[in-house]
Amino acid sequence: MHKVTPNFYAGVNFIQISCLPQEQQELFSNWIHKSSVMEMEINNIKLNDCVDYQEYTYWFDFQNQNQNSYLDSSI
Repeated sequence: MHKVTPNFYAGVNFIQISCLPQEQQELFSNWIHKSSVMEMEINNIKLNDCVDYQEYTYWFDFQNQNQNSYLDSSI
């Protein structure tokens, strides 16, 4: 699993959940609290599944730490 790069608009680094790889979409959507999902409007286009990039990186790093711990314990 690899970390996606953020979008940047109006001083905010963010990701769109729908633009994540399928596996990450499912895992991240189940983890993130609905109050953390924000709507942004860029060039008159509404994006309703945006999340601050820091929330995503926190989740991603935690996921990778758990996967690496599992791999280490299974060796």
